[in-house]
Amino acid sequence: TGYQQKTLSRLLDRYPQKNVHELWKQKLLDIQTLNTPKKDDYTKLLNQLEEDLNPHLKLAKTKYKKAIEPLSRIKAQVLTDPNFEKQKIRLQFEVNDQKNIEGLIQALQGFEFDKIKEIWEGNLDV
Repeated sequence: TGYQQKTLSRLLDRYPQKNVHELWKQKLLDIQTLNTPKKDDYTKLLNQLEEDLNPHLKLAKTKYKKAIEPLSRIKAQVLTDPNFEKQKIRLQFEVNDQKNIEGLIQALQGFEFDKIKEIWEGNLDV
């Protein structure tokens, strides 16, 4: 949590626009006043701040979420670099029944990998 707290503070100091800066400083203070701030609290705040400061990242995440929807419906995890710099994905899926395999096959048929490639290429039209 210390690292994330310092990262948030550095990001806020780098973007001193009055309205944005004060809003995010207050959010950081709100987390710090919790009895036991959790790493997830800082991670969520850091992700929100990065998206606010980088609207292209927010568009990429929106497009990514939509692209992996067929796999998300069957509870498959599709993991990728959070900044979409590494051009690869990793699938994780639990199988305990033949129906799981059939669902995975159907989901993969509905999955358009080209949509992921578009994100990597910077085509963010949603």
